[in-house]
Amino acid sequence: MKRSRIEWCDHEWNPITGCLDECQRCAYDKILKTFGGVDYRFNLSRHEMYRQDGELRILDSEFISEVGHKCYYPFGILPTYHRYRLKRIDIKTGKNILCGSIGEMFGHAPWCYEEIFNVCKSHAHNNYLFLSGTGYRELWLKGILPMQNNLWYGSVIYKKEDTVFCAGGYQHFLYINPQEDLDMAKHRYNPKWIVIGTKGCMYGGKACLPQKSWVENIISYAAMKNIPVFMESTLEPLFPEGIRQDYPEQLMWSQGKRYSGKIRERMVSTCGKCKKEHMKHDMIAICGRIKRGQQPQQVGYLCRTCFGEICEDYNFKDILGGNENGQEKLQKNQ
Repeated sequence: MKRSRIEWCDHEWNPITGCLDECQRCAYDKILKTFGGVDYRFNLSRHEMYRQDGELRILDSEFISEVGHKCYYPFGILPTYHRYRLKRIDIKTGKNILCGSIGEMFGHAPWCYEEIFNVCKSHAHNNYLFLSGTGYRELWLKGILPMQNNLWYGSVIYKKEDTVFCAGGYQHFLYINPQEDLDMAKHRYNPKWIVIGTKGCMYGGKACLPQKSWVENIISYAAMKNIPVFMESTLEPLFPEGIRQDYPEQLMWSQGKRYSGKIRERMVSTCGKCKKEHMKHDMIAICGRIKRGQQPQQVGYLCRTCFGEICEDYNFKDILGGNENGQEKLQKNQ
């Protein structure tokens, strides 16, 4: 479990990594090779470290190299089930967790997914966003695919012929990286959420921007069907006037709108000037101290707009120019 750099989720969880398909513009291959250590063919010879079920290599504990280093992806692009990662969901507040961001998670032995879904059920305060190409259908036919409000099944779409999972009663969404005009109305897509971006850009890779008209057609269809749309920031060059970044209601947990009272108090605060509520990580924390050498004490929060106005009115130093994470603190001597 790790905090995610993908902007539409909070954390990433990858109990199964790797893929046997050779897709174009694959963003996983380079990542898995980079963190795979030495040539993975040498790791395959260490049979005492893993077991196998078909094409799936199973690790019950972390793979340790011969020199004593942890190897996060010891078999490179080959499918691997990291069972020890099932114990690593220890988040106490509700978050949006992307599952399967490093390879194709589905298409292996059903017992693996029973274990994974049981972990999701035991930590039901989170939302789990699975991402797959074509892997849901087999589990759905076998009755293994659970139907819960906090389990979201995403289908990756590049072209018209790509398969979409849209079984009734399930929370499903589309991750669209359009390589052509998808003609959404003709295919009758009806997801609960649409994410538009460039999949190769998810880890800082080179952006492969679609044509603006293709994206506009998707947005128009979503507006007609009242479907929320989240556009990744890599699309900003196509839309300098601004991009949409909407969430469905269920996934607004991470936006501070569905927290319990105690958790909401931790995550949300009111601006001391305009009195509007914002997420704390988007605000400026104001600290003060009475005398030199004393530890500053936090006294409140200001939204970015009000903070800029106060800096201008009172000739304070404006720290927003170098503020990347929204948590810079202004210290004032009283």
